[in-house]
Parts: sequence; structure tokens; C-alpha cells
Amino acid sequence: MKNKWLLWSLCIAVYLMQLPFVGLITALLVDTDGVPDAAVVAVELVSLAFCILAVLLCFCNVLSAVLGVFKNSPAPYQTTAAVKIALIPFYVLNFFIWAILIIGTLNPFFLGLAIVFLIVSFLSTYVFMLATGVHNIAHLLKRAWEEKDVREVLWAVAHFIYFADVVAAVLLWRREKRAAASDNARAADAG
Repeated sequence: MKNKWLLWSLCIAVYLMQLPFVGLITALLVDTDGVPDAAVVAVELVSLAFCILAVLLCFCNVLSAVLGVFKNSPAPYQTTAAVKIALIPFYVLNFFIWAILIIGTLNPFFLGLAIVFLIVSFLSTYVFMLATGVHNIAHLLKRAWEEKDVREVLWAVAHFIYFADVVAAVLLWRREKRAAASDNARAADAG
């Protein structure tokens, strides 16, 4: 239950991190005279606060996943798949926000800043992607170790690749759902 709460909290935090930028971009589109500097600073501070919260939730998810493996708690495959699907608009919006920031720095004097923005955008979205799949990764690696099954490692590797992580999470959830239904059917037949 705690894993589900942590995953959904991370999902909400990353959306809240973007919300001020969406408001600022909307304000810039509506009012072509510009936005007061105080509003820009407020947006940056609020986004930074939610970013810090999201990063803390990333660490909490990693810790929870590792502890969950040692406590033999079940992997939250369904929640992971749902969160990864729910975050698809986040990644699309994130791409546009970072693109706007990078395009804004495409000036010969700020070219170095554009490279920094590009690196930060890739790394930050990658960290959020991994943090939402860390529970699956931990359980898959444990299963691979215990059952000596290389296929489980391949499922885990898919969680490290953009887009493949969503597909893998959904397919794993379906696989576990079918396995549970099969186990229930066998138990009903035996009883």
C-alpha cells in the first residue's frame, strides 16, 4: 500500500513542478507586453520547491523498493503501469517546456546555457522515469536471481529505456494478472 502511495505522490509532484511553468507560458501568450519579473521569480521558486519534493519522493521510492524486496512484499505492477501511463502527458509537456527554455538560450552568448539545459532536462526526466519503475526493477532482479531466469533481467532492462519502460510495465502487469488468475483457477480446481 505504501508503494502505491509513494508512486502516485511522485506522479502528482512532477505535475505540480510543471504547473507554474504552464501558467507562466500561458501568461506570456496572453499578455504580449511581458510578465513582471516578480512573477517569473515566483514561478521559479514554486517549481524548485516541487522539484525538491519530487526528488525526495524519488529517493523514497528507491528506498521503499529495496526494502520491499527484502521484506518480500509484492511488486506494485498495476500501480507502476498506471503511473507510467499517467505520466505520458508529463513527458510530452516536459519536452515542450525544456524546448522553450533551450530555444530561449539559442543566442551565441547563451549557447553554453542551452547545453546545460539540454543535459539537465534529459537527466531529470530520466531520473523520474527510473523512480517510477524502481519497484518493478527491484522485484524483477530478485526474481531473476532466485529463479536464474535471464528473461526477468530483460524485463528490468526495458525499464531503463524511454518508451520501453511504459510498454514493459503494462505487459508485466498483464502477465502478473494472468498468473494470478491461473493460480486462482488451479486453487479452485484443487479445492
